[in-house]
Amino acid sequence: MMKTLFLWFYCLPLSRAAIFPLLAAALFLLLRACFGTRKFWRPAVLLLFAGWMLVILLGTLGRRGGACPAPILTPFHSYYAALALGERELLRECFMNAVLFYPAGLLAWELLPQSWPVSKRLLLTAAAFAALSAGIEVCQYLLSLGQAETDDVIHNTLGAAFGALTGALPRTKRR
Repeated sequence: MMKTLFLWFYCLPLSRAAIFPLLAAALFLLLRACFGTRKFWRPAVLLLFAGWMLVILLGTLGRRGGACPAPILTPFHSYYAALALGERELLRECFMNAVLFYPAGLLAWELLPQSWPVSKRLLLTAAAFAALSAGIEVCQYLLSLGQAETDDVIHNTLGAAFGALTGALPRTKRR
């Protein structure tokens, strides 16, 4: 069931997939404005974060297999392949990698201490998700679960960073 849902989402056309981060941001910011000062807010965000981490791990490592091609370690190789070789599907895959990590960055941002400077929170979020993504790619390679690509790490990190930047938007006060 989870694999089917993940594959359905991952195969969406760009026009539909682009709606997901917009809806996630709007819903999150609305909920934060309404409930951000309540006692249950941080535990609820922590539960959502844990759930989304599970989605990421199951989607990227769960029930995959088969031949494991050599890793592609050249940064931005996907863009070269898309533009020079005509493999346009790779651009959608890059975008979908960013979309997958967007909610994680948004939720992680909310869990970090608000007293920290924006730059520290943003760098920590980006570094943590770069490390997680690199770990996923290593696991995919070592366990023959998919092709390990530097571009995946780049786009996953960018997705999390954009999520964190959305979280950095000023809080609105409820009236």
